[in-house]
Amino acid sequence: MFRLLKAFMLHHRRQPLSTAIWIFGVALGVSMVSGIHLANRSALQSFSQATTAITSRATHEISSASGIIDESIYGLLMTAIPGLQAAPEVRGTLPVSGREITMVGLDPLAARKLNPLFDQSLAPDTLSRFLTEPGTVAATPAALKLANGHQQLHLDNGGRDSRIRTLGILTTIAVPESSDRPVVYGDISWVQEMLQGRGKLKSILLLIDNQKTVTEVEQLLPEHLQLVKTASRTDLYTSMLDSFNLNLTALSLLSLFVGFYLVYNTVLFSLLQRRREIGILLTMGFSPTQISWALLTEITLVAIIGSLVGLLLGYGLARYSLVIINQTISDLYFFLRSQPPRITVVFLVQGLLVGVAAAWVAAFFPLLEIRHATIVSLLSRRQGEDRTFTHRRRNFLAGLGTILLSLIIAYLPSPTPYFGFAAAFGICLGSSLMVPLATERCISFLTASTMPLIKWRLAVGAVKRSLSRSAPAIAALMVALAMSMAISLMIGSFRQTVDHWFLNSIQGDFFITDSDRDYDASLLDPQLITAVRQLDHVAAINRYRNIRYQFNHRLVRLSGVDARTLQHHSSYLFTASLPGDPWERMATGDEVFISESLARKNQLTAGDTISLDGYAGRRAYTIAAVFRDYITEHGVILLDYDNLASLLNDQGINSMALFLSPGVDRKAFAATLQQQLKSLPCFVYANHELRQRIMEIFDRSFAITLSTRMIAILVAFFGIISALLAIYIENEREYGILRALGLSRGEVFSLALGHSLTLGMLAIAGAAFCGPLLAWVLIKVINLKSFGWTIDFRFDVSLYPGMAAVTALASMAAGLYPAWRIANSQPSFQMRER
Repeated sequence: MFRLLKAFMLHHRRQPLSTAIWIFGVALGVSMVSGIHLANRSALQSFSQATTAITSRATHEISSASGIIDESIYGLLMTAIPGLQAAPEVRGTLPVSGREITMVGLDPLAARKLNPLFDQSLAPDTLSRFLTEPGTVAATPAALKLANGHQQLHLDNGGRDSRIRTLGILTTIAVPESSDRPVVYGDISWVQEMLQGRGKLKSILLLIDNQKTVTEVEQLLPEHLQLVKTASRTDLYTSMLDSFNLNLTALSLLSLFVGFYLVYNTVLFSLLQRRREIGILLTMGFSPTQISWALLTEITLVAIIGSLVGLLLGYGLARYSLVIINQTISDLYFFLRSQPPRITVVFLVQGLLVGVAAAWVAAFFPLLEIRHATIVSLLSRRQGEDRTFTHRRRNFLAGLGTILLSLIIAYLPSPTPYFGFAAAFGICLGSSLMVPLATERCISFLTASTMPLIKWRLAVGAVKRSLSRSAPAIAALMVALAMSMAISLMIGSFRQTVDHWFLNSIQGDFFITDSDRDYDASLLDPQLITAVRQLDHVAAINRYRNIRYQFNHRLVRLSGVDARTLQHHSSYLFTASLPGDPWERMATGDEVFISESLARKNQLTAGDTISLDGYAGRRAYTIAAVFRDYITEHGVILLDYDNLASLLNDQGINSMALFLSPGVDRKAFAATLQQQLKSLPCFVYANHELRQRIMEIFDRSFAITLSTRMIAILVAFFGIISALLAIYIENEREYGILRALGLSRGEVFSLALGHSLTLGMLAIAGAAFCGPLLAWVLIKVINLKSFGWTIDFRFDVSLYPGMAAVTALASMAAGLYPAWRIANSQPSFQMRER
């Protein structure tokens, strides 16, 4: 067996190009899965770290669904339960030097009970200043870097320059090890007013070591407060990325599906080159089983090499993808700056398993063919071709049945998108099975009397004569193109749907906000609100109050709006509503709107009742309407502003929409508005500017799909090369005869190039069928169940000319080397019986 394996490995020295293509094929497939997975994992780890400002010994946390706790609760607990180890806390983010800095307000004397190392980082006199001087903070090393060696940090919050002074570096507490997230700690007395509001806390941290104390705390808490384990907080925030992570992983697996064809073609090409060698080994007494095991060992070794190369490429892809993922998370959730991805044992093992498994699956049918082959069949190259031709109708029906079954599976009732992913794979597989018969029929049509040029008929007919080798290459490129087309159709449909939603739901002429990001929703200055109300030519003002709210153990957005204003100045798209005007019902009673995504994930509809925990307790609200919303997939609960202010005991405003009187010159008003507000901290957007910003965020969210589509097409590109080389080996006698009959090298070169072009055009024809089906599943099943958004499917015919042109160029480029090799071989060698 060792000598047999050694003989097979020597083949790679004689054929370095085919081996390089093989290794590169495995590497591309592995890089897609490992790279995306590594980037996802790095982002999730950083996301989890960013949700924990203090890595103390706290075991439990008291929190409110509304994010607001009356500080009297802390006093009640400390009085009622002597010896309770608890610390009040406020927390928020503010911009500094182009980054988001986490600011934590705490009582250092109380925090010392949960983390005794806190006051060891500060000298006694420094601790005194920390307690008595507002604006003095202790900083982590990452935060101190932002000060550039100075003792002051400038917090630029919407144009308001607030300076804080650093008293020392905290190296023994706070952020997780190796985290580069800047965090500063100030006394709760002044940080509370800056972030949370006087008399209000974000949470209360507890260190509890027995169930009795847990029960006592729970009995003292009002109904709207809950006691949870600190680990649950991280899980709550991490769950925000579940859908995002799931879709990226599925995208990488679809790309691996395309890469499978490249591995299949390259393995097949390698085995075809050794038909004569394998036949000789059989005559020497080696059994088919020995040869199969030796080949499988060889394939495994080459796959391991390809996997290691793929892991390097995957690491590079992970670094690139992580930048895009960070930007997307920052746009959609909150600011995130992940650490560079780390190569771990799990990463290496996973990549090796993916590469080796793909190679084994790809090699199954070629090895099965060799195992059952005789010496005569190995020397006769038509038997495999005849078998493919004979089974083409059966495979077509099997493929059609697979597609129909996949569409049925896609619509099976399930709250998760897994059936949709299974359907997408089924559509790709079914379409691939249909390729042989579809190719044979298309070639028969093209080679009929309608094609008078005999040379082109030869070029096109070669695809049919090598159906067993052409079909996998066509299927690989078809799936790659179909995946690219499906994603393009989904993004285009989604973009138009969001644009239509914006025009109907966000109709203010100007928008004023305190921050260009809306994570924990900073508040407008009261002076600014007064100044805006005094402006002329403003017909109506809508106030927005947004908070991150815990509903049914998930974070959603709780929003307040002026129902009377939007009743006359908006055209919300309702999917369900109670009788009458929904806005009137919201303005006059305890009724709310919920977004479509929230309704789907919680099986709610108009007329149902939900309970919301507020500052003073729990209230019941009737759902007046379900509306379309694309701000967040986690859901939105929309109340009248006054109702929300009453619920939370909070009069804050995050942003305002101004509706101008008819006939007002918007440019002149914009100049007046900017002049009036120039001394106040705020950002002002015109309607078209806000729309442009939303679309920019939308486009960035899908930027990562470009790299996956390009790699998938690159995989298919090399698949054509390997398929053409395999076809050349099986048909070199035919090309030798053509040369002997008088065809020049240039004519043979053009024939081979026409063969490659035909493969590409057949692939784009198949993608025209498969792509829209995949897009339908992506839009109507996967995205709907992942995010809860309804996307209107819009078929864009303009995609086809561009994709056809790109495919033609890629096919021609892929055929250059095989065509050159065919044209430059000697006819006498090609026609020799071997």
